[in-house]
Amino acid sequence: MRICTISLQVAIWSMLYCLPVSSQGLSGDDMLRSIVYIECEDLGVSDVEIVGDAHRHVRRPIYKGTGVLINSRGDLITAKHVVPGAAENYQNTRCRGIRGTGARLPVRFLIPRLPHPSYDAMVLSFVRDPSEVFKAPAYVTLDQVNERMPIFARGFPGGAYATGEVSHREGRISTFTPDIRGFIGTTGMSSAGMSGGPVFLETGEVVGIVAGADFGADGSVSQYAVLAFERVGDWASAKKSTLTGEPTDTVSGSGEVQPTAISAQELENLSAAEAAQRSDDNLIPFSVIGEDNRIAVLNTTEFPASAVVQLTLENQSGQLTSCSGAMIAADMVLTTAHCLVQGKTPWSKITVFPARSIATLPFGKCGAKEVFVMEEWRSSAPLAERLGANLGAIRLDCDVGNLTGWFGLSIGDQLEPGSQIRILSYPGDKSPSGRQWESPGEVQGTKDGLLLYDAFTSGGASGGPILGADGKAIFAVHAYGASGDISYRSGIALTPDKIRLIKEWIERDRKAVADASILRISCEAEDGGIRFGTGFFADAEGTVVTQAHVVREATNCTAATGKSNAASYRLHTTRVDDNGVAVMKYGGPLNNIQAITVERFFGPKIGQTVEAFGFDGIESPVAGLRRGYLSGLSPDRGEMRFDMNVSRGMSGAPVVDESNQLVAMISGVSYDPWGSVLSTIGLPVNAIVDALAN
Repeated sequence: MRICTISLQVAIWSMLYCLPVSSQGLSGDDMLRSIVYIECEDLGVSDVEIVGDAHRHVRRPIYKGTGVLINSRGDLITAKHVVPGAAENYQNTRCRGIRGTGARLPVRFLIPRLPHPSYDAMVLSFVRDPSEVFKAPAYVTLDQVNERMPIFARGFPGGAYATGEVSHREGRISTFTPDIRGFIGTTGMSSAGMSGGPVFLETGEVVGIVAGADFGADGSVSQYAVLAFERVGDWASAKKSTLTGEPTDTVSGSGEVQPTAISAQELENLSAAEAAQRSDDNLIPFSVIGEDNRIAVLNTTEFPASAVVQLTLENQSGQLTSCSGAMIAADMVLTTAHCLVQGKTPWSKITVFPARSIATLPFGKCGAKEVFVMEEWRSSAPLAERLGANLGAIRLDCDVGNLTGWFGLSIGDQLEPGSQIRILSYPGDKSPSGRQWESPGEVQGTKDGLLLYDAFTSGGASGGPILGADGKAIFAVHAYGASGDISYRSGIALTPDKIRLIKEWIERDRKAVADASILRISCEAEDGGIRFGTGFFADAEGTVVTQAHVVREATNCTAATGKSNAASYRLHTTRVDDNGVAVMKYGGPLNNIQAITVERFFGPKIGQTVEAFGFDGIESPVAGLRRGYLSGLSPDRGEMRFDMNVSRGMSGAPVVDESNQLVAMISGVSYDPWGSVLSTIGLPVNAIVDALAN
């Protein structure tokens, strides 16, 4: 069946033809926005041309193509030949994309993820906000097609055919048995620029992506090649499930992991806590029903099992109980609110055992510094009205997440019934005590902020992460068994609002650290103007580092910390080097400052998440947080490039990775010769190390 859309966004397009409706029910708008215009450039190619003694900037060659979304996380598939260096050095490639149109400059960064080892296919990922919704079309296997079946190739043609809009090329399948390249033949007349674009059936499912053309002996086109999606679907992890999530890329840490044996007293306490769960069947008494299909996790030192924790909770009377949780940052555990408070009262002692395996603690144990609970959960409203607010987190007194890794967060209230899930937790009814278990199941639906599923759980599993098939991201947090009108077990589904709240919890401590570590700098320039920038403490003696252009040819520099109403104190310049590092001395009190560790950093990865703290706005008195991704490296220039929006006041701001490792300092932004912002430029931390050593 085909349907004509009347959306203003695609009105002109729809005058020419009708949009097919997919088996997933994508509307015309959603179908259009599942198609992505792509531009890529090879950063290994110099953008400087030398003519005699003159240097001038030139555009690198731009590779253009099309892609199509494959899941709800923002991953898309395209032809590998669209991405320069995809077979060997794709991480030195910068790609951008825009959904549904090629008429505007593609400004969204695309992270190259994975080139197929055998076929002409590549996975790219949008740098995304958790609140953004991606809808992918359905995909079919070749057993559902036959010769002469109508197809519709879509993409963004280049050259003389370029219009900035999606082109629609009708044709028929001419051969549906793939050759050694995975190609099937069609008569759909695709052209340059459409490579990687989706090839739809009339019913709206995608059968493959545009690969190019095959030519006969006389030089004429014999058929238009399509890479069959069934050849790469399993590899792209998108054939049958949209349950994927974006992990944080920190599964390794510094130092050697030293497994710790549990003492006899701790083992006794843990056994008592688990026994309490067996008698109480969770802190909220819901029933245990269904077939027990749980699977024992025998190795907890590998991700994702390494990032699952057991909690023991003790009140002032010495009463013990246990719950589960999951690492979501280096020092943060996500769990349920009912695990963290009794009514409105927090437990007097919380102990966290990451990746516990019976009597062994592979990563030791941690305590709690701070507890976060959704305010709605603390209200006096009836329990039935606040079931969906049963969410909380723990700030740890350690950074064990740098060793265990941690999970990403993905929207869970849009999962379709039948989606496969798994829960990792520490149930109290299993033997031996302290074993981690996996509970597989299927989504049954959603209700009032809850994700409903049929996975088997019992007391002690509360707080366990509900994961997709890849185990990289949390979609919900297990909270309840079956009770009343809820016939399935359920967890707190993550929504965009809940994800934003969790990020606020994570960043609250980092903001406090920033207030004690970051300085707002102002200097009087020789021309009479005022310069503003950011600096940071590099040691406890008041050594301050900033970008050289903030203080060069300036006098009377002062600095204030990010704390409210902080006073300004003189800065004395001690060194400005040729690499762009200024080293200064702070003239104010040092009793409440917190230095950022400055040490050499090796092995930055394209696409890794980074954060910068700086004074966002030229005269902003409040330190702001900007998050982005490492998008490029220029070793010849000693630069890092970031997909991150910054302002002039953030020159000199420290850039850290998700383990708080300093990786760079903001030095400016780069523009192409036509005035468009390309990226934020950072000076690598190794240059700062050298400046401090001198």
